[in-house]
Parts: sequence; structure tokens; C-alpha cells
Amino acid sequence: MQKLLIATLLNILLFSSFTLSGFLSPQTLNVGPEIYHTKRIRHGGTHQKGYLYGTTLQYEHLSKYGLYLSAQGRLAYGKLSGFSGKGHRISSHQLDSELEGSLGGSYSFNKFTLASFGGGGYYYGINKYGHPTPIPLKFHDTFSFLTLGSLIQWNPSGEFSMTLTHKVRFMVKGQSKIMNDPNYDTQTLPMNEQRHYEISLSQDFKLPLKRGLYGFSFTSFYRYRHYGGRANFPFDFIDTKFIIYGINASATYLF
Repeated sequence: MQKLLIATLLNILLFSSFTLSGFLSPQTLNVGPEIYHTKRIRHGGTHQKGYLYGTTLQYEHLSKYGLYLSAQGRLAYGKLSGFSGKGHRISSHQLDSELEGSLGGSYSFNKFTLASFGGGGYYYGINKYGHPTPIPLKFHDTFSFLTLGSLIQWNPSGEFSMTLTHKVRFMVKGQSKIMNDPNYDTQTLPMNEQRHYEISLSQDFKLPLKRGLYGFSFTSFYRYRHYGGRANFPFDFIDTKFIIYGINASATYLF
């Protein structure tokens, strides 16, 4: 299931970029750095926070009337610090990676374009604890997800636009692999599937040049992830929430 999702997302990107380049015009390709603040909260009082730094690559086709298509990948890494439920100081390094693809339809009126879409993707994350954490556990968190979303884009001129996007994600087969526990072998614990949310606001600027159309984009975003607690053996998976907000700056190529 996970390999099929990844292959499907890559096929969407390649197929749309090369085979349908004329039919799907206009298309945009964005790449740039991303920074966001993460707060990790576990039931029982454990909490951490810190900044992650990474990059985002996104392909998008948004026409005034017709097909909406997007594919994107994210990768970020940083350090989280905080306290356990017992008051011990803890520290870890967090890796976030994600692939997502969406397909939908769009409609325009006056200077606004609306789109609704559905899709899916796959998330892979690592949270590795180190000094001064009492027990240096390592978590590998994975899940697939289905996406429903919508956006509204305002185009006051040909050189500037603003886009507000909202997504709801539905977890599928979430699990956490826990390693480096001195009392147990490596354990893989299923999570209760919860909904995740994302909202973003982007400002896009176009720079018409002789050899093509280029630009840049600034995006602010809020993301909420929830791994539901679940009874397991030999121990339960603890309910975990992530509250994320940050910014992205990217270069744009339009074709």
C-alpha cells in the first residue's frame, strides 16, 4: 500500500510535467526552504518544542476552468527539547518527510478561482532521543493518509496572486516502531487513526523574463497532527499531538 502510494504520486508528477505539458498549461514548479516551529505533546505530561528546517518541492496545475492537479514532497530536520511527564529534561532530533498528490476541479469568477480536490500521501518520521534524556528511545512513525481540501485564489493582477488552502487528512494504518528500550525488544505499535488539519496562505509574485516566466512565493502555514492513543501489548501507544506553524519561501517556474 505504501509503495503503491509513493509510485502513484511520482507518476502524477512525471506524467503531468512531460506528457501533458501543453494540455495542462499553465503549470508551476516551486522549490525552496521551509522553517517551522513544532510543539509535541503526549498524554501524561511529556512535552517538547523546537524548530525544524527543510525544503519543499511542489508541482501544481490550476486553471480557470477544469482540472486541478498537484504533487509535493517535504523534508525537514531539527531539534526538540522539553520535559517528560515526571519532570526529567529530554531532548531529541526530529525528521519529517512526506509525499502527497491531489486531483480535483476548478472554477473562476471575476478575479477569484475556486478549487476542490482529493488525494492521498505517505508520511515517515523519526524522533531520536539523546542526552540528557534518561532513556534514549528512538521512534519511527509512519502512516498513509487520504486528503480532502479546497482553495480560493485571488488574482488582482497578472503579476500577483494570493491563495488560501485548507486540507483535512484521514490517517490510514498509522504505526510507531519503538527502538532502544533497555527492557524490551523493538516494538511496533498501531495508532488510533485521527484526522489531521492544514491551512496555508501563499503570496505569489511573477517576473516575466525573456526565456520564460519566473517568480517567487511566500507561504505561511499551520498544521495539526494527532496520533491517537491505543491499548497494545506489552505497553500502550500514548496519545500524541503535534502543533506546527511556519513559513516557506520558494522560487517559481511557470510553464
